[in-house]
Amino acid sequence: MINILVTEDNRYTIDNYLENRGSGLVGVLTPITYEELPALECLKCNHLIFSDLDLVSENHKLALRELAEYLSTTDIKVFNQPGTVLDRFHLLRCLFEKGINPHNVYRTNEPLDNIKYPVFIRHKDYHKGPITPLIHNIDELHRHLLSLRVTGHSVESIIIVEFVNTITNSGFYKKYSALKIGDKIIPRHLGYDKQWNVKANGDQSYKLTSEYLSDWTEYVMKFPHEEWVRDVFNHANIDYGRIDYGEKEGRLIAWEINLNPDYGRGGRRKKVPDPADVQQLKLEGHKRIFEVFHEMNKNRVTEIRFPKTALQEFSYKKSPSPITRIKRIYIRLIMLFPGMKGLLQSVRSLILTFLRLCSSLFSRSGYS
Repeated sequence: MINILVTEDNRYTIDNYLENRGSGLVGVLTPITYEELPALECLKCNHLIFSDLDLVSENHKLALRELAEYLSTTDIKVFNQPGTVLDRFHLLRCLFEKGINPHNVYRTNEPLDNIKYPVFIRHKDYHKGPITPLIHNIDELHRHLLSLRVTGHSVESIIIVEFVNTITNSGFYKKYSALKIGDKIIPRHLGYDKQWNVKANGDQSYKLTSEYLSDWTEYVMKFPHEEWVRDVFNHANIDYGRIDYGEKEGRLIAWEINLNPDYGRGGRRKKVPDPADVQQLKLEGHKRIFEVFHEMNKNRVTEIRFPKTALQEFSYKKSPSPITRIKRIYIRLIMLFPGMKGLLQSVRSLILTFLRLCSSLFSRSGYS
């Protein structure tokens, strides 16, 4: 059994995956929230993955470091050591100083005289992308910083990132994504957009171009960036996560590493479907993910009791919603009764439909 530690607010990523495209990993990959840790009597697994470390407070990281140190004395293999993983700011600064990235990153309380414009501002931890448009000079920068402070953003929570223009001759920006699970690296996704902040729901006309298919084929089948990607993960001290990166004139550029990657739910209709060959390449990627996790799960499971003194630092921020509870119960029941998956899916669908109907009726009646 492989346990992955997540925050309550971010658990939906792995839950959605296990409910849909990753249902074959139910019983292999089990999420546990950090808020649940103090109530656990023991851990029973062969691997423990620390994800969402960028969303955990410094005090909590100390507690997790103590837990990781204790686990190092057992047979449980730990991914993402809490004491060594670099956050977004320190990773980007490290890659710039080592000459791997051409662009620098700044905290708002640093001297800003040497900034190369344009720049943009984003949160240092969250993965929602930039919170400003491109900023072209120091006066614009000060205006945006003032506006963010007025709207409640603390100076400690945001960073300033130099922009690198990676637009291609065809007029698209490309974003590569690769997943690291232990010592395995899997080319995961190749996104296109006409906007510099590449998003999956952006302009999808690129899917109709021959360039899209040839790029996907080369990326997945040959994965020419593997050595560079592994080097960046090693600099970040990250064993598990997804890197997003771009390319400018043959030079690869790291944007960020997400410690709690979204594997995709699957089954959703897209505005412009992928070509059949690209769909097949994506399926091959999912098969590789399954293979890696199942191979990891062959290791002997160890059951341990761990010291709770430091873990008491964690508190329950909020209770999960009834819909979330039903989804989690469904996953646990599949683990116990895999042969009843079809029946359990039908029962879950009926209950979720009923709960959503009730929620809608209460909302229309003015109840919160």
